[in-house]
Amino acid sequence: MKRILLMLAFSVGGAIAQGTATPVQPGTAARGVGGGAAASRPLPDPVPERINVKEFGAVGDATTDNTSAFDAAVSRANALRAAGTRACIYIPSGNFKIHAAFTQFAPGNPGCIVGEGPHQSKIILDAGFSGTLFSWTEAWYQSNYGPDTGPSTDDRVGPSVRGIGVQGDKRSPHIQNAFVFYDRNDGVVMEDVAVYFLHGRAWHAGVTRTMPLAFMRESEFRNLTFWQSGTESLPVMEIDSSGTGDSSNQLVFYNVNILRSVGKGLFLHNSANTSKGTGNIRFFGLRTESGGDDLFTIGSESDRGKAVNNISVYGFIGNASAKGFHAIRITAPNKSLAPYNILIDGTITSGAGGGINIDAARSIQISMRQISTQQTHVTVGPSTKVGNNINFNAHGNERNLTYRIDPSSLKNFLTPAAPRVGDPSVAN
Repeated sequence: MKRILLMLAFSVGGAIAQGTATPVQPGTAARGVGGGAAASRPLPDPVPERINVKEFGAVGDATTDNTSAFDAAVSRANALRAAGTRACIYIPSGNFKIHAAFTQFAPGNPGCIVGEGPHQSKIILDAGFSGTLFSWTEAWYQSNYGPDTGPSTDDRVGPSVRGIGVQGDKRSPHIQNAFVFYDRNDGVVMEDVAVYFLHGRAWHAGVTRTMPLAFMRESEFRNLTFWQSGTESLPVMEIDSSGTGDSSNQLVFYNVNILRSVGKGLFLHNSANTSKGTGNIRFFGLRTESGGDDLFTIGSESDRGKAVNNISVYGFIGNASAKGFHAIRITAPNKSLAPYNILIDGTITSGAGGGINIDAARSIQISMRQISTQQTHVTVGPSTKVGNNINFNAHGNERNLTYRIDPSSLKNFLTPAAPRVGDPSVAN
């Protein structure tokens, strides 16, 4: 019996080898038993393809120039996207040196980058590197989402970055940016990412390149650390909006750390969207420490867009503001563009500079359990730019703090300790 079974097996195998059996075509599967004559059905869509940079010659020895390998990997991802296949660039453990800017994700390609962790999969930028490491553009819903349904395969939403580190060179004479989201982007996911020693922005969203409108929406970020980055004129992390239409909104951040920034730390504003203000943004755990400018800035005196609004920060820690600057600054060019519906809860633990500077705002709530700066703890500008309901809670420590409040704004400044608080000579 065993001999008969073996003969049958070799007979079938030989038939397949000689082509006498009907093969299954790529992308199809044969019908099951009882399906009648030979037939086929489409297989499910392929899973996202993983593109390992080492397949293109990348070497993670911190010395080899891997520019061409990364260029080839992103070009491959763009080609797959153009053919309708999702792709993800994989950066394995190692230290991958990059000497020059390379091909970026094509418009509408929600490129994915994944590594083994920010201290395991690290990209090291040479001092001669100039430009942006990774960027995305037009990866948003309405690029291919209809009014009633979304795409089945060619989904252009959702750039994703997970588990990588980027190390720049602060001595570089060039501007080096890590992650830039140009034009319109939705559904972005970024987690476990670190950027160090970068002579430029670590993270930037809401900036135009090919379109007149720029925003980021419906996105989530976790565990971001930006260390010793930015320049005197460029913030480490910037959220902006531009154009006429929707603005950057519905963003949520968990555990963001911006440490030892050269200039501004986190800069949240609306430079040029004249239809809608940057807003509806939440932070759960925001630490800004040791900056060369204001650590956390909402609004700008040069903004021309609608007012920033509905910003919530829970678990804020501001530490070591520089002399002449503040841990928190809220500002605008005039009262009509003043940020509103702002909530910040946390502590300011130290600093040679000041604590909070409210230059222009309306309807805000600030709750600080500690402010230990060397310069004025709370500064509030004149009522020409400061509106009603400036609520400040120091949890019983109000009268131990120092204030510089313009007399015209005293009636708008409210605390649990007294109807109004200001300089001791003028406050109730």
